[in-house]
Amino acid sequence: MKPHRLILCNDGGTLVAPTMEAPIGAEGLARLAIDPLRDTQVDTLYWQLGTDPYLGTPTHRLSDHYSHDTAVGPRWGQDGRLFSTASNWRIYESTRQMTEAGADPAAVVIEHGHQAGLEVFLSMRVNDVHDLRLPGGLDDPLMSPMKRDHPDWLLGQDAPERAVDRPYAGVQQRAKTAYDFAVPEVRNYKLALAREAIANYDLDGLDWDFCRYPRLFRDGEEQAGSLLLTELMRELKAAVNEKRRQAGRPVYLSARIPGSLDQAMTAGIDVRAWLAEGLLDILVVGQAMGNRHRLPVEGYVEAARGTGVQVIAQNLGLFGQHRSFSAGMLWNERNYYSTEMCRAVAAAHWRAGADGIYLFNNHLIPFTRDLDYDRQPWKEMGDPDLIARKDKHYLVDQREWAEGPLPAVLEKPGDEVEVSVDVADDLDSAARDDALQAVTLRLLVEQLTVLDELQFNLNGRTLDSSQARTRQLYNDTWLEFDVSPPLARQGWNRLRVTVIGRNPMIDCQLALASVEVLVGYRKASAD
Repeated sequence: MKPHRLILCNDGGTLVAPTMEAPIGAEGLARLAIDPLRDTQVDTLYWQLGTDPYLGTPTHRLSDHYSHDTAVGPRWGQDGRLFSTASNWRIYESTRQMTEAGADPAAVVIEHGHQAGLEVFLSMRVNDVHDLRLPGGLDDPLMSPMKRDHPDWLLGQDAPERAVDRPYAGVQQRAKTAYDFAVPEVRNYKLALAREAIANYDLDGLDWDFCRYPRLFRDGEEQAGSLLLTELMRELKAAVNEKRRQAGRPVYLSARIPGSLDQAMTAGIDVRAWLAEGLLDILVVGQAMGNRHRLPVEGYVEAARGTGVQVIAQNLGLFGQHRSFSAGMLWNERNYYSTEMCRAVAAAHWRAGADGIYLFNNHLIPFTRDLDYDRQPWKEMGDPDLIARKDKHYLVDQREWAEGPLPAVLEKPGDEVEVSVDVADDLDSAARDDALQAVTLRLLVEQLTVLDELQFNLNGRTLDSSQARTRQLYNDTWLEFDVSPPLARQGWNRLRVTVIGRNPMIDCQLALASVEVLVGYRKASAD
């Protein structure tokens, strides 16, 4: 396998809907899906089987509808119903005309991807539940016929929405339209979809995405369910191995897993057993919803040691954690992650031992965030040495979407909070080489006034608050400290914030809302 991977995952039908009138044809699909990758470091494309018009439909995805040539799963538009949006029709019409011309979307992507030098995997969402948003429930026209006809296959009404234990903190677990993998017919159906794709396409691998959606069994049945899921993975791996034998070349099995090893196990996903039995070739450490700036990669790297399995870390995608209004105003932040933020996440995971980086939902940025998106992260994140001395913007995760420690409430004198941020850069070496421009600790404290007194301590050293640069906008106060070495260091940096005194005229809590480290390098002079 490739020593370093930069994987881009594409949600399949998305590219057919946003900007092109149907029909686009095979060449148009290849132009949209493959051409943006040609001048980048992306070497592996995960093409998700499914139908995803995103903003073209109220649910943002059509769960368990397919636009490739399948006799197992429901084909989008096959039931003859009227289409509710123009984007939904475009996907159908483009697919229909491509099929009648003898071209299948998945085959087109694989063929043109190979011509561009990419490895192309087909990816499947194991348990997508975007259809929970459908107002008509199982009778809604956009509900998958498979789910409509087999309500006994679903977790259903006795699986109420609930806040799930990590790694899904802050997200109501939407399980009513999720498949129940304790049902044999469900496992047979999912396996049949996968076997069909493996047999019919010239793919380089198959990926099962367990981050969509990691509710697979009823409460209390996860432990027993893990045995059923492991048996399912054995059968899936056997199908991949048979394809490898027939093709006479490598064909891989990949899985994207939410959270840590222990967290995944709470959902019935026994990754340790899969590694022990050799059931995986590639393991993507991901996030169930949204993105995280720091994933628990180390546990997977250690568990996979000696197995030959590549451990890939999910980088930042389309849907960002909360950023304050003031950050946009003061630093002109866009509504997607900056190149510097993407570099920081990649660098931290490279240093943690990852074998590659995985980009999820990045292909949507040019359609939903910035028509002129330069794709710069795609051009450099696959090479840890290339980004080693490039500017970076590290952030600590938020609680709502990524089980992070922020925001942290600071109410009264004596209250204290500790937050750690991982910095991958070798700051001491860069400083010795006079390559380091600045290292800045940037903090957002909500409701802070000049009559409040906080003490800031980084790695055991008290920071001089009088030297901090302060910017205020409405209830936000940003503090910037110069923490160039030896204050900041490579690896985990521990920040402690202590309340010394409060403004007696304000009746509200303080909140440490953002902890960030910005590393800037001197620009090379022109010859």
